[in-house]
Amino acid sequence: MGHQVISIEDVFDTPAASALLKRLKEMAPAETIVLDFSRARDVYDFAVAIIAHGLASEGISAHYRGLMHHQERMLHYLGFEIGT
Repeated sequence: MGHQVISIEDVFDTPAASALLKRLKEMAPAETIVLDFSRARDVYDFAVAIIAHGLASEGISAHYRGLMHHQERMLHYLGFEIGT
């Protein structure tokens, strides 16, 4: 099974996380999603938590890359996978 890479750009805040989560739920991806934050200008911790929890609660497999170290640690502590 492959993976789909979604690049996050500009600001990733709570409204952006909620909008992305809604779109991904509607798509119901069957493969692993890779959220790439390397092009994002600002990534809010709470937004990362929203998307990670929301995807997990929907049973959507996701990996995260391009986050700041403390955000990676936060996801790790919460039990989410970071890289691909």
